[in-house]
Amino acid sequence: MRFVHGVHARVFVTPEDDESAILGGLHWLIPFEWDKEKILLKRECVEGVEGNPIVILSAFVLKEALTNDFLELLVQRLGTEQCALLVSQKESRLDEALHFFIRLDTKAVLTQKTVITDSGKCFHLMLTVAAFPAKRASALAVVEKIFKQGVLCAHDEKK
Repeated sequence: MRFVHGVHARVFVTPEDDESAILGGLHWLIPFEWDKEKILLKRECVEGVEGNPIVILSAFVLKEALTNDFLELLVQRLGTEQCALLVSQKESRLDEALHFFIRLDTKAVLTQKTVITDSGKCFHLMLTVAAFPAKRASALAVVEKIFKQGVLCAHDEKK
C-alpha cells in the first residue's frame, strides 16, 4: 500500500554551517543508495533576508518501496511519544494539497537523532499523502495509520 506519493526533505545551509555535515545529515535521514535509487538532490544558492548567501539542499524520494521504507524508519526513529505528538497535531500539519509537514532539529539530526521542532534550524520534511479519495479526511486517516499504528501494521491490515 502506498502511504505517500513522495518525500521532500529540505534544509537551509548558512555560511556558518558545515555544508558537508548537513549533507551527511540529509543522507542519514534518507539512507538509501541515492544514485542507484535515483534520489534527486538539488542544491540551490539564494540570498537571505540580510543579504547573506544561503544554500538550500533538497532531496526527493518518489519510489513507492522507498517511501514506505523511509516512513517505517522515520516512525522507528521518532518513537511512540513523538509519533503521538504528530497524530495530535495532524490537523495543523496537513495543508489543502494533502502535504504533511514535519520539522526535525538540525543539531539532533547531525547527531543521528530525530527531534521534532517548531522553530529554529531544522530539516523540513514534506510528505505528499496518498489518500483515496483525495480528500482531507482520507489523508488525515492515512497520517494516523502511519504515526499511530506504524507503516508495517497499516500495511499488514490491507493484506
